Amino acid sequence: MKLQNLSIIFAIIVIPVSLVLSSYTGMQIDTIQLQNAYDEVLFTSVHDAIKAYQINTANNPYAIINSSQKRDIEAAINTFMNSFATGLGVSGYGEDYIRPYIPAIMFTLYDGYYIYSPTYNYDEDSQKYEHIIKPYITYTQRYKTVNLDVLISYTLDNYITVTGTIGNEYVNKSGYLVNDNVDLNTETLKEQLLIYDESTDTKSIEEYIYIYQGGEKRYYDPNSTDGSGRKWFLYRNGKKAYISLVEETQTEDINAKSYAIESKEFTDWVDLKLGNITLNDLVLEEGVKERNKNNIYIGTNGTNRIFNSNDNNFEAEDSTFNIHKRDMIRISIKENLSSAITNYSEHSGALGTNMSFQMPLLEESQWDQITRNICMMVFVQGLPVGFKTYNNYAIINNPRNKNFISQEGLCFINGDSSTYHRIDCPYLGEDNIQGYREIDFEQTAVEVRNENNDRETMYYFRHKNLPCYYCIVARNYDKVELTEKRQLALRQVLGRERQILHY
Repeated sequence: MKLQNLSIIFAIIVIPVSLVLSSYTGMQIDTIQLQNAYDEVLFTSVHDAIKAYQINTANNPYAIINSSQKRDIEAAINTFMNSFATGLGVSGYGEDYIRPYIPAIMFTLYDGYYIYSPTYNYDEDSQKYEHIIKPYITYTQRYKTVNLDVLISYTLDNYITVTGTIGNEYVNKSGYLVNDNVDLNTETLKEQLLIYDESTDTKSIEEYIYIYQGGEKRYYDPNSTDGSGRKWFLYRNGKKAYISLVEETQTEDINAKSYAIESKEFTDWVDLKLGNITLNDLVLEEGVKERNKNNIYIGTNGTNRIFNSNDNNFEAEDSTFNIHKRDMIRISIKENLSSAITNYSEHSGALGTNMSFQMPLLEESQWDQITRNICMMVFVQGLPVGFKTYNNYAIINNPRNKNFISQEGLCFINGDSSTYHRIDCPYLGEDNIQGYREIDFEQTAVEVRNENNDRETMYYFRHKNLPCYYCIVARNYDKVELTEKRQLALRQVLGRERQILHY
């Protein structure tokens, strides 16, 4: 056969194949780029949802109440849906397009979590298969020995609730487990308020001493103009609502001191009543135990005493108590989240998909993130992207909240310093150190009514201090070892804020 004929045959065969391969390669590259773009949109949308949650709870005095929490979470989910749809370029279709590809969204909170997933929602006349926020699930496990049968509910810190029978006695007690016997003091707390005078339509920023009592802040006004002579007031919509429920002479907050006393009493009670409980006394359904057997005994063994103060430093991350607590939180989340996603697989046709949804295998570092923090987790599976489907999930922490207090969520000032710092910042002075939540230094919104009874939102800062550039803004600084004064200041604010959380 002539060379020219072979060349023609080669061209007829190879060129179409090359074109097909080139086109296929191009489409694969486009798909990979689109997947990367979807990753960015997913994580950005979850960040938007967390930010919405933070804004809502920061300006909501009832943010720790369950019904209010649920409303804030619903708002955060709506923010995610809108942001995700807009980022994908399907905002015209909105939530109806993306919702079938979201088998679950989870919000972990201080003492439990919400799961948002598809299920049958029944009313009086019909049933509808749709995404809903399911009932709140607490971090609770059961322990049983010959003389006790109790449920112990955990939190992200060292606060527990014990319910059940010990001997012939029914108990229902809550408190913090501590090892530190340091006495904490009463303290003088101050913050600024925006005071609105509707008669002159003016506003002013004024600083007041306050105490936290009865679930809210109560402010002291030594120059009260109240006709009855009352000096204490509640802050309501930019105005002072004077009350007479507080001792007129008590201007120091006692919550930190109360925390030290009450937590020590509770720890002593736990030592006496629960001090001999071990992992062997844990009660789990056989199926749950079998599926999680590799996690139940992480870092511990069946004879370690979980709630005994002699065997534990309850504040230490590597103590038997904390390791076991994180294991129990993990098991609870894993079981309920897997169940929610699997159930959607069985009924996904009701929302127009034929996907087989399943919970992905999370890394140990991700479980560590989930069991130590308040966070939001979003799963996306089966979303069309090129010739493939997009499957991924995002886990974002929510460090700025009212539901959980840790060292990372605290900032400190000293004396008349103009800046606030992290406790381990080298630029924080050593004298008169006082701590507050980081969210207390952020801009606060207050809704006031003017002389025409129209609503108006105004903004102010509770503290006049500016953020330290190194430890707050840039977060690039050489951390220092905590001196005795800094350790005491840290214990003081942790004690106060933890006591407030469970007033």
